[in-house]
Amino acid sequence: MLRSRDRSRGGSGGNSGPTLSLNFLSSTAPANTVFTRATVATDVINGVLTDFASGAPRVSAANGYLSEISRTNSIRNGECGGSVTGTPGTLPTNWTDVNTVGLTREIVGQGTVSGFSYVDIRISGTPSAGTYSLLTEDTAQIVASSGQRWSASLYAAIISGSLTGITSTSVRVSGRNAGAETEGTSQSISLTVDPTRVSAIRTLNNASTTRVIAQFDVVVTAVAIDATFRISSVQCELGYGSTSYIRTTSTAVTRNADVMYITTANIPSYNSVGTLIMVGKTAPFFGPDAQTYAYFTNNPVASDEHRFFKDPSNFNYTHYQGLVNYGGTAFAETNKPPDLGIGQPFNIGASWALGASNVRVNVNGQTPTTLTLSSLPSCNRLYIGATSAGAGQFCGYMQRIDYYPINRTDV
Repeated sequence: MLRSRDRSRGGSGGNSGPTLSLNFLSSTAPANTVFTRATVATDVINGVLTDFASGAPRVSAANGYLSEISRTNSIRNGECGGSVTGTPGTLPTNWTDVNTVGLTREIVGQGTVSGFSYVDIRISGTPSAGTYSLLTEDTAQIVASSGQRWSASLYAAIISGSLTGITSTSVRVSGRNAGAETEGTSQSISLTVDPTRVSAIRTLNNASTTRVIAQFDVVVTAVAIDATFRISSVQCELGYGSTSYIRTTSTAVTRNADVMYITTANIPSYNSVGTLIMVGKTAPFFGPDAQTYAYFTNNPVASDEHRFFKDPSNFNYTHYQGLVNYGGTAFAETNKPPDLGIGQPFNIGASWALGASNVRVNVNGQTPTTLTLSSLPSCNRLYIGATSAGAGQFCGYMQRIDYYPINRTDV
């Protein structure tokens, strides 16, 4: 299989190397790429929550280029501000807790480390068996309805004490009506001293649900408990899967979609026959929407295209799909079996030309899938990690793209 680092001669025509090589493992975006995102955004780079200004692509030598859909963090105080140390102390602004199990709650600290703003909460005593819940928003604040998909996430750690007497810890998407829970989904987390992000997803299905919140639950038994938890970067977003953290301090905040492309005029020797090598890391979730790795299109008509993406037909269906449209009619499509895991490295090769078995798709070195192509699209842009402005975002990391102006048979 041809990989992006391979510069050897091979394939039809015998050309020695790519005419376009986009390296995203850098501190800046590659030359001639066009990028837009009219809001700030974050990425975790080498363990540090790093801010990127409006209009600045999230490109780093550690991760590559992060391309995400637009999302809103509906938690008004994800930064945990407003807490006051004491017993019980004051929880962050807009936060409350439900402590029906008889524990003592204390706020023992707050601050910022590695870019993450946090609050430290200690629970102790000998409780009755049940659940201590930390609610990170007013139960009447975030409007929701049955049929919507919501995702809740936060970073959590246990920084002192132990998990003795604690059955589980989890983040929960909680559907509400007049303050009472109507439905919910939890995702457990194995806590350590290092903060770990955990995310829960729920498709609301109760007709009485009118609100939603994100909460941190601690299930306890009736034995002595003493544990201090560090909570940070809370998010509740409408949509399937948790995207990168969006900082909030007093109101909900929206992060716009990342859109990056390069015109084919800036791709040397570009023509309608070609080979594309895509290297990166898949998204932290596979949802019901298409997640696009790369997309040649005839902008703004978008009737001609080569599209390489994760098939959206099933939430957990992780195969890779290639689609070719000509004049707005799909006439060539190829699928791969489930071979891409969540948050995993990938190396995808795709090549195309007229004729029998002249379209090939290869994922991580597997046997290529082939099909026959009878017409070739005419394209003027290559979108990276999206299908067009604000649509079909990859939600993962693109690290390198190589283009060869020939149909390479070694893909």
